[in-house]
Amino acid sequence: MLAGREVTVYVEEPETGSNLLGPACGNEIFVYQGSVLGVPDTEKWKEVREQGVATGITYLSAVAALAAARVESGAQCGEAVTVQAKMAKLPSDINIRIEEHAMRFITDNKKKVDVRGPVFITVRSEIAG
Repeated sequence: MLAGREVTVYVEEPETGSNLLGPACGNEIFVYQGSVLGVPDTEKWKEVREQGVATGITYLSAVAALAAARVESGAQCGEAVTVQAKMAKLPSDINIRIEEHAMRFITDNKKKVDVRGPVFITVRSEIAG
């Protein structure tokens, strides 16, 4: 029950033959040497994961928070909602915002924000009645 309405939420992949989640869903965001990086838990990214500062935010958790907020808002209005995250290119694609002063520091110091990756998740809600 949300906002007095019965809501059913589905995590689904509309395309047949595709995985439910894209490979980048498990990526975690780290701050490493002044850069903000979304990295998987692989040997290639071991140094970033060991020496960087973990934010505790995965692409999946960030998109799930966005979907939950939109589903709740839709329930208050009595509307079904669909939230999709496909290919992440910008922080906003996975529901991340970097404050303007932090972005200025990153760019002034020739660092980067790299959160690219195939997320491919669809969350859909239905309102009963």
